[in-house]
Amino acid sequence: MNHYPMPFRSKSRFCTQLATFLILLLSLLHIPKHVCASSGDNDSEIFAVATISDINRLINTVSLYALLEIDVATGVVLEDKHLISFSNYLDYQWVGAGKTAYVYPGKIATFIAEKINSGTKPEDISLLVIKAFESGAFLVDLEMDAAVEEELRMKVGAYLVGEFEYHEEADGKFVPLMEINQAKFFFSSHYNGNRNHVNAVDFLAEFNPLPEEVIHMIESVALVHNGHVDTLSYPEPTGKGPIPFERLNFTVSDIANSGFNATFGQIRNPFGMWSDFTSHRNFSSTKNNLLVNGFALKKIELGLQVDRNFGPLKVTAALVHGRLGRTAPLFRENEDGRLDGVLRAVFSRRAVNFGVSGYFAELGLRRTAFGADFSAEAGKFLIGAEVVYQRNQEFAKLTGLDDLAKSASSVAGYFQVDYAIGPKLHAYGFYDIWNFYLDGSLVHHPVFRAFHGLRYYVFKNVRWTMVEFGYMDHRQFDEGKVHFSTQVEVTF
Repeated sequence: MNHYPMPFRSKSRFCTQLATFLILLLSLLHIPKHVCASSGDNDSEIFAVATISDINRLINTVSLYALLEIDVATGVVLEDKHLISFSNYLDYQWVGAGKTAYVYPGKIATFIAEKINSGTKPEDISLLVIKAFESGAFLVDLEMDAAVEEELRMKVGAYLVGEFEYHEEADGKFVPLMEINQAKFFFSSHYNGNRNHVNAVDFLAEFNPLPEEVIHMIESVALVHNGHVDTLSYPEPTGKGPIPFERLNFTVSDIANSGFNATFGQIRNPFGMWSDFTSHRNFSSTKNNLLVNGFALKKIELGLQVDRNFGPLKVTAALVHGRLGRTAPLFRENEDGRLDGVLRAVFSRRAVNFGVSGYFAELGLRRTAFGADFSAEAGKFLIGAEVVYQRNQEFAKLTGLDDLAKSASSVAGYFQVDYAIGPKLHAYGFYDIWNFYLDGSLVHHPVFRAFHGLRYYVFKNVRWTMVEFGYMDHRQFDEGKVHFSTQVEVTF
């Protein structure tokens, strides 16, 4: 929001004209006209927040609602910077974790207006909103709530990332690179036909004409095999009929008033946390390596996912097609001919989340992964950590290298932290360590990587990673070790 000159804020006529203008503007944008009525009129409006585009839409709506409820005598205008921490919280704790949040924007706006009207500083609003959000104050109870949202609403959004990068290749040469790092288009809709959210349907299509480039990953290792140096690696699978979507699924909520939600289609693997704080959001060797089990734990899957909340505990189970590999494009055929199982449980309380996950390849115990993760919002800090153990007892069978090793395993983990230096300037750090074992013996050395960056929030929908520096100890593995980049992210 822009600042309005102080002399005008004291004139009721101008405020009335401003409110009228906003009503007309919102009606043109297809936002319900009742946003400018009393708070009780829009308390029942529901937003399904499943993408970063939805986050911006929610923040925009909350800001407009709050503007009309904040007492002009306070002299306060709610700005983008006052809700950045709340936006980041939704990004990394909800959308980045593959979860959908059903929220009341009107209730959030009323909460903000009441706090400001009672003397709370705008700079403290995000933290208070996050605490109230975690207590469930703004969340829709899918089992109890009788919402009035009756019609199918289609929302369209976009995410575009431009980057200049300077990094070291595997041969030691430094390469400058300017590129469109990724482009996504979101299409989503929410339908609640029987007014009580039972059997409500959400549809999400995340179209990737330019899928994110996965770089600096541990995909091969040099080993002495049969008296000479050989390279162990798993090729990305090929197939017919690729689907250029990262997510393409529909969810039925509160099935038959049971509290269970089911999602079918192309989903993000529910194992652990999804987004890193780094500019690319996928730098973790802990979950991105292919060497142990032949698959990455951070990957796109085709399958069926079922979840249910038991108070502060959320339990998720998924049956997926088990494709080797990591990211889109996914293939329509189940060419691998197997199914994998994923289990996850998360306990959330007061902006703190504890999670445990399990991955069972071919629904067995021969190729498995188990993880534990933690994330929290504490004042100006947003932190997260994850540790993962992987074991493959079919390594020889999978690689055909019986004389090299019978089994492979790894113990790995990462820690990340985001700190708000100021309302718009954030600093982050990401620290990842990964170990690779063959028949219980450590191969070469632990692989360590550290990334640090400064991120500036130009507007609510423009985020600039001013500089990111990464160092990767990839000796005897497959990538260079130095990374510099600057990146601009735009969300619509």
